[in-house]
Amino acid sequence: MFNTQNVVYATYLANLQRNSYTKAIVKARGELNWSKDYTDFHEPPFQQPRSVLINNGKIGIEQGNDLLVYTIDGTFLYALTSPAFFGEKAIASVKNFLLNYFDYDKNVLTESIDIRGYEEFTALLLLRPLWDEIISATQYSGGPHREPPSFCVSRQPIDKFSATWLYEGEGAIKHAFLGNDEKTTIIIEGIKIITIDNASGSRSENTPIDYNLISTACLNLDNKLILTGTKQKEKTTVSVAAMVSLDGKELWSLPINDPQIPFPPACGNDGLVFIIDNSKIKCIKDGNQNWDYPLTPVNEPRITISADNTLVLMNAKTLIVINQQGEKVFDKKISIENESFTAPPAIGDNGQIFVASNKKLYCFR
Repeated sequence: MFNTQNVVYATYLANLQRNSYTKAIVKARGELNWSKDYTDFHEPPFQQPRSVLINNGKIGIEQGNDLLVYTIDGTFLYALTSPAFFGEKAIASVKNFLLNYFDYDKNVLTESIDIRGYEEFTALLLLRPLWDEIISATQYSGGPHREPPSFCVSRQPIDKFSATWLYEGEGAIKHAFLGNDEKTTIIIEGIKIITIDNASGSRSENTPIDYNLISTACLNLDNKLILTGTKQKEKTTVSVAAMVSLDGKELWSLPINDPQIPFPPACGNDGLVFIIDNSKIKCIKDGNQNWDYPLTPVNEPRITISADNTLVLMNAKTLIVINQQGEKVFDKKISIENESFTAPPAIGDNGQIFVASNKKLYCFR
């Protein structure tokens, strides 16, 4: 039900990394195929979208607490609740802090399921639903009484609240990832990298040497962390982008000037890393810059990487497609209205590009 091998984009396998890498290939060349506002579901004003989910001819728009589901040609089907997860044959949808499973015809598959540690004033950082169990990571903000923040990471059967394993404590998790082989869960607490074995729950903790801040992070296809942050170099604090192994060993780093926070780097195939720094997209491999591409102005940049290392970028209300050599394929100004694009663009398995704003869903071919 929740196999993701053939799912174009599932979401919630990592926080803050939505749509950064997809298994699809871009075939679109900038022609608007269709656009659709959200009035089939509710009247304006519409909320900011977070991500675009794609599987099996269905498109899901996560918008506030809603998941709007469309066909690939823009026909509105139904609404569920968000956060949500697209599996191969089923959708996991969270409502009132409880998890529910549906098939793609909106038939209910399970009763409501408790998510360990997920309650009011808590953020769901990671959710990996399976048919019989859940892996999740949650972060409690402290609530209105400003209690100490705390986190909870667990693996639990869906038919009971007791956990197969549980890791919780005071502090703040900034990032949570599921390893590419799904055998590990990786969280970053402060500057600590904590790796949890998903079978046993055993943990290892490592801290990269000389780092005093990890600002953003993503996990590449080889289970290496790509970080931006600051580190101590002699008597100076410098901003860097770096590749760090899960045991805390720095594999490479290079200085950066003006990274776009809170957007993490994006990773493609062949060890390629893409960051937005100093008003440019920079393509990095093995710690060396291959090329850069200027962005003027820099305004809400969101990057998606296709299976052939093509970049699909939303910036300043403009859709930009760049090949892996750093050459522009096309750009397309989408809107001149008061329209905001907070979700990364998504690539369908037919090569079309889908872009969600706070007003419309666009399809380009």
